[in-house]
Amino acid sequence: MGFWDGKVVLVTGATKGIGLAIAKELIGKNVYLILTARSKDELSKLENELSSYKGRFFLFPADVSSGDMVKNLVDEGYRRFGRIDIVINNAGIGLRAGVRDIKPEDLEKAMMVNLFGPLYMMQNVIPIFERQNGGVIVNICSLGAVRPVPNIGGYSATKAALMSLADTARLELAPLGVKVINVFPGSATTSFRENALGEGYPPNEPRLSRVSPEFVASRIISGIEKGRRDIYITRLDWVLAFVTRLWPGLSDRLVLKAFSKS
Repeated sequence: MGFWDGKVVLVTGATKGIGLAIAKELIGKNVYLILTARSKDELSKLENELSSYKGRFFLFPADVSSGDMVKNLVDEGYRRFGRIDIVINNAGIGLRAGVRDIKPEDLEKAMMVNLFGPLYMMQNVIPIFERQNGGVIVNICSLGAVRPVPNIGGYSATKAALMSLADTARLELAPLGVKVINVFPGSATTSFRENALGEGYPPNEPRLSRVSPEFVASRIISGIEKGRRDIYITRLDWVLAFVTRLWPGLSDRLVLKAFSKS
């Protein structure tokens, strides 16, 4: 019996980008999926794409920035399958603006989705995991939480807060048999930048990596199987995070040099 056989996995932000890639890869691994996104139309499209797996997935529209909606999502998903084994907090929203230009309302919206959404999810699934004597919480943070770059200070702040929250949850939940995994993607070829709050992204702005969402999904799924504490998508992502922790001044100079050319 494989790691994924029979597991019930909840994925937020499941209709686009990395979330969609995760859902498509997992559905072929004999899992049961609880999939959510804000758009009912996008969920309907996803239902058509997964039609050959009828009975193996449950779609539920929800905005993760609403605590009530998250509670309803978890309650309905648990009622449908009788358990939840893994939660992947993937839903997120970008924010691009210099620190002096960040609009408080944009930062507040990003914080509600990127931090409070995962918080609401964790608070609702922890009692379930406690009854089941275990579970896995996966938080899609960002490489920007470890290595901020110009113009994404607000976004990086939301993801750094999520990272810290999750690191604390890991310590608190370990006695319950609950694992907490943080994922630090760099830049994937998705519509994330086009949908970000704040200013538009210029086409020549540096990006550390431009991997496909399918590659990101495969790395996340493999990392979950192996019980990783932290998951980096590429070796270059890991190297930059390593350099930043050990030699922050050098890391600053590398980033400033890269952005001075854009």
